[in-house]
Formats: sequence, C-alpha cells, structure tokens
Amino acid sequence: METKTNRLHFIDAMRAWAILMMLQGHFVDGLLDPVYRDPGNGIYSVWRYFRGITAPVFFTVSGF
Repeated sequence: METKTNRLHFIDAMRAWAILMMLQGHFVDGLLDPVYRDPGNGIYSVWRYFRGITAPVFFTVSGF
C-alpha cells in the first residue's frame, strides 16, 4: 500500500542547492589566495553575493 506524500520537491532542490553552496563557499573561501580577492572583479563579486545569501537560504528551507 502506497502512501501519498505532499512533499514539495522544489524545497528539497533548494535544500540541496544550499548545502552544495555552503560546501563550495567554505572550500573556496579557505583556499582562495588573497591576491584573487578583488572586489572590482565581477566573478568574485557575484561569488561573494551568493556566499552571502547561502546561509539565509539554508536556514529558511531547513525550517520548511
């Protein structure tokens, strides 16, 4: 007998994304040479933005 669940797969996908972003953020932050931490660099700025929203997304979707 199968039980139908009301899981929201989007929430699971966001949870997985947040976990992966948290891991890569910590790895990159720990390994990135200070020479490459240039706020004027577009790629670094985008990475920092996503690094900043990772923890709030993680805690928000974990609560769901």
